[in-house]
Amino acid sequence: MKNPILKNILSVGLVEGLSLIIPIATMSLLSRVISVTEYGNYLLFISIVVFGHTFADFTSQIKGIRESANVDDKDGYDKIYYRVQFKRFISVSVYFFIVLAFLFFIGNKELLNKFSIYGSIYLFGYVLTSAWYYQSINKMEKLVINTLITKGGALIAIFLFVKGDDDIGVLYISTACTMLLSGLLLRYNLNNYNIKFGFLRYPINIFREINSDLKVFLGLLMPNLYNSIPVIVFGSLYNDKNFVYFALAQRLGSILFTAQKVMQKALYPIIVKDKDNTKFLKNLLLFNGSLAMIFIISNYLFGGQLIDAFLSEKYAKVHLYFYLILFGLLFSGMSSALTTAYLLPNGLDDIYSKVSIRVSIFASLISVALGYLYGVFGVLVSITIARILLFSYYSFHCIKFRRLNNEKYSSSNECI
Repeated sequence: MKNPILKNILSVGLVEGLSLIIPIATMSLLSRVISVTEYGNYLLFISIVVFGHTFADFTSQIKGIRESANVDDKDGYDKIYYRVQFKRFISVSVYFFIVLAFLFFIGNKELLNKFSIYGSIYLFGYVLTSAWYYQSINKMEKLVINTLITKGGALIAIFLFVKGDDDIGVLYISTACTMLLSGLLLRYNLNNYNIKFGFLRYPINIFREINSDLKVFLGLLMPNLYNSIPVIVFGSLYNDKNFVYFALAQRLGSILFTAQKVMQKALYPIIVKDKDNTKFLKNLLLFNGSLAMIFIISNYLFGGQLIDAFLSEKYAKVHLYFYLILFGLLFSGMSSALTTAYLLPNGLDDIYSKVSIRVSIFASLISVALGYLYGVFGVLVSITIARILLFSYYSFHCIKFRRLNNEKYSSSNECI
């Protein structure tokens, strides 16, 4: 396929779409055959390992791709891969032990045991997948084939063997082992691109490397102060029906989130090479905003009936949670468009991280207060508020920066 944009969209779309197969396709089955409590425990486990993606990715999806996009020689690719992967292993290891300490502290022995076994397998496999590298060299078709095989196998296993609460172990095993198998296969395939396997092959100052990426990483991590962390904490302490409603609504919302992310991930390697990214910014804002509105209107018209039919009537409250999630995703999608198509490609990492940190700290205080008063539903309200604030701040800084650039351009023309 000669069109790189279309190729990237199709490849990333297939990978992300296939990754949605298990959570979406199994929702209807699992909500009927296992108890709300067991399903809630599993969804909490998933929330924890998915939050681990932020640590496992570190800054690979931004700085790793940005650096690889400007390299031509094979040795350069190998050095970047090694350096980025080394930082990812360090970061995800820190996360793993933090979670173990937290679960031990609150006394959740069941989740502690499951995370120490299945969580470690899952996170190790996720780091090995090196999706950022395949994206940077435009070889996403390898990810598509791998995802189709591994996710398809896991889906078949769940439908064949999960019949009730006694079979809950199949869910954890399929989730963890699927990711590990995917990682091993993708890492083995990198041998074809002269990416060698091994540790300490190049001298690396890990403290300097992490420090250089810290601002961008904090910008990525900070939204979790009001997003993932309160949900995990309240879910671990009070794993009631409200958490299950939230988790299921979040999974349904992941359809919209994934569609937005596909476009952003597909365009980012191309945007960083293009000097004029204004056209990408306008199109991405229009796409993310319009798609979110379609979901919101559809949910208003048909959401209640569809959720009752898909999940059963005992999960009817999911509809209300889904409304708030979609409304928040409208603003987070447009925020992502601003960062993906303007701030980060232009190297405005400081603005990106400062805005993210300030809004996240403020929103986390709201999240704790509303979570204390209203539980998981209060946390969801605070997430929506934070996403509106984040979009407002990013918009302000983008407009301000563009205005300054235009003034400089006008001044230079006058001098000429």
